[in-house]
Amino acid sequence: MKTANKITRLAVSLILFCTACQLQAQTKVTTLPVSDSSIYQSSAACLLNVQTTEFDNISEWGIVYSTNHNPTIENGLKQTAQLQKPSDARGKQVVVWLTDLASKTTYYVRAFVKMKNGNVIYGNEKSFATSVPTDTDHPRRK
Repeated sequence: MKTANKITRLAVSLILFCTACQLQAQTKVTTLPVSDSSIYQSSAACLLNVQTTEFDNISEWGIVYSTNHNPTIENGLKQTAQLQKPSDARGKQVVVWLTDLASKTTYYVRAFVKMKNGNVIYGNEKSFATSVPTDTDHPRRK
């Protein structure tokens, strides 16, 4: 009976250890809200946050967007950002400019990370509406 308990405890410990190792080697991507001050007539600045322990396995990251809900790489447009390794486990906040947008239009955006093996990890969906043309639109992004 004592031997069975020891084996059970050892097996449980091994399972917990393996699970902890798998949990540490993860990538999480979050789509941050699009600020009103970063939305213009035909452009917008979107933010994503990437937390990863697998940076060397990432091939690209960025934003997918569409005028329909739940955009993906397959059904929406994408804008990638330069890969820059996060300095620590807290992650990397990345700015992605979307350009050539239609004015007075609602867009749905999701952050994404594409792994070298082809798997894509998506963040949560956010939305924003481009503005009506004004003289104060961001001059760099017209």
